Amino acid sequence: MREWVWHRKFGEIHCLPRIGGSQSPSLSIPHVLVGPHLAADTYGVLEEGQIHFRSSELITDPESGARMNTVTGPVLVWRNPTRLPFDVQKVTAVSHPKLDKYFHVIVFPVKGERSLASYLGGGDYDGVTLVWSKRLVENFDTAPLCMAPAEFIERIFNLSPKEAQTAFQKALLLGLADTKIGLYSKFHDLAVYERGYASAAAIRLAYMFTTCLDASKTGLQVKRRVFEEDRKNNGKRKPYYMAALEQNTEGQEVSKRKGSTPYLLDALVDEGRRLRDDFLKQYSVLRSSSTSAADHDLTLPLKHMGSGKPPFLSRRRLQKGGGLAIQKSVKHFAQWPDSKKILFFSDEERKTIMASYAHTLSGSFGFSVAFAELCAIKTRAQGAVLFADRFAEVMCISNNTLRALSQAQDDADE
Repeated sequence: MREWVWHRKFGEIHCLPRIGGSQSPSLSIPHVLVGPHLAADTYGVLEEGQIHFRSSELITDPESGARMNTVTGPVLVWRNPTRLPFDVQKVTAVSHPKLDKYFHVIVFPVKGERSLASYLGGGDYDGVTLVWSKRLVENFDTAPLCMAPAEFIERIFNLSPKEAQTAFQKALLLGLADTKIGLYSKFHDLAVYERGYASAAAIRLAYMFTTCLDASKTGLQVKRRVFEEDRKNNGKRKPYYMAALEQNTEGQEVSKRKGSTPYLLDALVDEGRRLRDDFLKQYSVLRSSSTSAADHDLTLPLKHMGSGKPPFLSRRRLQKGGGLAIQKSVKHFAQWPDSKKILFFSDEERKTIMASYAHTLSGSFGFSVAFAELCAIKTRAQGAVLFADRFAEVMCISNNTLRALSQAQDDADE
């Protein structure tokens, strides 16, 4: 296969906008467990600030190599959305024999001034993240509880039965039509970026976001006046790290945080861009040093044809004709020739010769108009066999099938 094709395609992939490359960057963190549900300590053996977690499978510590099924020591717990400073709590994981029968659930204490779950985003008992990575836990300080601003929620009482029925129906249908979750998420991101995570503005917008998130269940609505004010103050600007990932920022107002300490996501974006640019510079050197000669295997079918060449295109026309000429040549390539006018070659041979000729004129043109045929030529030249996707799919066994076969084998052994 022609090296330059992979150079170009691979380079285009790495030119995609990202934190160095993706709108949704993924950072791998060791010692993390995502998704277990919560359970209350029905025995009352856990003290305030303690939790219990026992895995149904052995967990391997990537640092020490030790295998365990019960996590112990300082840990972090949170659940999405983590919009408020105290949504992440630092607690101590302990092992207690009375709780060993609970597998793959995090047991929370029932002691203390308030439940531990009420500190986490939303206070529900599902989808909790547990982290016991020392590098994260040791340097983390739990933020104090911050309540919603005064008069944050106003309820309407003393409704007549008919008015109450109408209000109830609106509450049920609210989430289907009038949702402002995405907007308040962006408002909160901007407030955190410009004013800080624990600022009064960020805390209020965090409560606004979580309230909108549960609006279809609670029936609470954002007042139009409040929404318009929030959109006026936070809807026109974007943080630098968000705008930097977009291809087109024309007409957007970009907010750049000031201060001696850079914002973490700004630093990640800048470092990602630097790494991407360095990679592409090195990559361009490799590309320029690669050979420009045509691939022998791909030009061989045309050589076997002899002196004759398909008349649909010339090298000079392709190089100097411009975009319109190239488009016309692509059209001619797809339409020429009529199989009824070809006496000495089958349809397959005709496709092979045309693809080979297109490749000799320009590698880019050839792979643009006859990619599959050029791949087939190279495959045959190397003595390989063309393979259809549907055959490859049935040659690998899915994880679900493996689990079912394993369970069937276990049942048979018993």
